[in-house]
Amino acid sequence: MAVGILSCTEENIVSSEINQIESEFSKATETKASPYEILAFVQEMDRAIQEQLNHRNGIARTEAISDYDIGLPASATSSCLFSGVTITMDCENSGAATNVSVIQGSSGGSFPWTVTSAKDITMRFCRFDSRLYLESLSTPSSTGLRYGGRHAVLKLGALGAVETGVKQLTRYFDNQDNGTNSIVGDIFPNVVNSNTTLLFQVIPAKADPASGIYFTGYYPYVIATASEFPNNPIPYVKPTPLATFRYYIDDEDNNNKNNWRINNGSATSSSGETFMSGGSNTDIRILKITSGTVYN
Repeated sequence: MAVGILSCTEENIVSSEINQIESEFSKATETKASPYEILAFVQEMDRAIQEQLNHRNGIARTEAISDYDIGLPASATSSCLFSGVTITMDCENSGAATNVSVIQGSSGGSFPWTVTSAKDITMRFCRFDSRLYLESLSTPSSTGLRYGGRHAVLKLGALGAVETGVKQLTRYFDNQDNGTNSIVGDIFPNVVNSNTTLLFQVIPAKADPASGIYFTGYYPYVIATASEFPNNPIPYVKPTPLATFRYYIDDEDNNNKNNWRINNGSATSSSGETFMSGGSNTDIRILKITSGTVYN
């Protein structure tokens, strides 16, 4: 969202930001910061530098968005490490049955998404650059966890996750007729109007967990099921998720037009994905990997 052109005063503030980020980054590297803290410093540096370049080129300031962005599930009431998007769908109101249940483990008092009065679901995703998300970082400490199982992310850039074996799974939700859907943030290339189209990308399992997701308190949730979770204990990867959430989305009853697309081709189902399925209604599973210190 454009918010105007940087003034000279604002440019000085940005320059000051850069100096502060550099100082914090130096301190972090001296104290052996976690890989995610270092990534945060690097992305903040990129953002501040880009703001200066935009000003010099006469371009309005915009949120730093990459063609490679993806979204991970996040609590509807919490902040993301970088930025996030929120999608609220108005589900079927007659005989409303949208719900969330914990089918394994314990929620610990927190849920990744929110269901309201069995009629609405609010889905929040934290934005992340997949080029950093998918590449191997330095070995995390025992407080960090790797997840190398098959899972899905929300596509939030023109390309999203670019990796061998990634499958695009598009779900068209036929929402409540004459209902009210809403969004917060830039959800491109997803579409929300009177109905909702979400583009998920299925990331294949990793033979080497060191190239999987690095989970900390910032990113405790993943769209997956326990059957996709690594069976054998691996250093810094929990063999069992803390919880499995099942979201049952009661879509429009009247003349329901729910559908799937796989890699832009029509499909009659989600092609056997255990974490996302459904016909006239939709079932999504989310794992809680770590308790974390930010979301919960």
